[in-house]
Amino acid sequence: LPLERVRSYPWRPGYWAERIRARAAELEGEDNPRGKAVAEIIAAGAPVGFDADGRIVRADCDDEHTCLMGQTRTGKSTLLECLLHFLIEMPTDLVRLAVIDMKGGAHLNGYRARASAYATNGTEAVALLEAIAAQVVTPRWDLLRSTDRQKITEPTPDEPYWYVIVDEGGKLPPEAMDLLATMSMEGAAGHCIVIFSAQYMRTEDGFPRPLDVNLPNRMATRLPDQTASAKAM
Repeated sequence: LPLERVRSYPWRPGYWAERIRARAAELEGEDNPRGKAVAEIIAAGAPVGFDADGRIVRADCDDEHTCLMGQTRTGKSTLLECLLHFLIEMPTDLVRLAVIDMKGGAHLNGYRARASAYATNGTEAVALLEAIAAQVVTPRWDLLRSTDRQKITEPTPDEPYWYVIVDEGGKLPPEAMDLLATMSMEGAAGHCIVIFSAQYMRTEDGFPRPLDVNLPNRMATRLPDQTASAKAM
């Protein structure tokens, strides 16, 4: 798009934080106004660009997991950063981020300060995922099954939303893949959401089948061949 179109887009630094504060003020007097404001804004979707008619395109990052696919230098990492820029403006006590940068920290290091957990290699990734599974996913799964709650619908300081962001997921060791597969099956109800980025995703290359089928939101840039494209769809 022409640069002036991009410059006119209102997603400046601080924009979403301002929106949350304004909406929370409107909800003052209700239970958990900040949590309700965050839930509403996340449910509306993260803006990631424009379509051919200039309308904002939004990515669903509310209560389903996402898979981003694309060859190197086709915009996949930029797409991932669009989601990250949106999420880092959420209140830190209500939205937690766990970042796994399998480029050795070269790509997402700028988000380290905002992340509640950060990993740059396979060993660190396994430790991070084990901790989140034990401290977040399993307790919330057990809690929801023992009550009449279907899912966590708005964040609180005691039950914040969690996002596990993985870049270059194809480089993860099998143990980490298996942990992500379990998280993709059990995490969404407790709002522990996986955003998984890889060049392509094929079970024959070692991706666990449960991880493949439980990342329902698919976004892709250019893929290497027709088979990879069909797999993405």
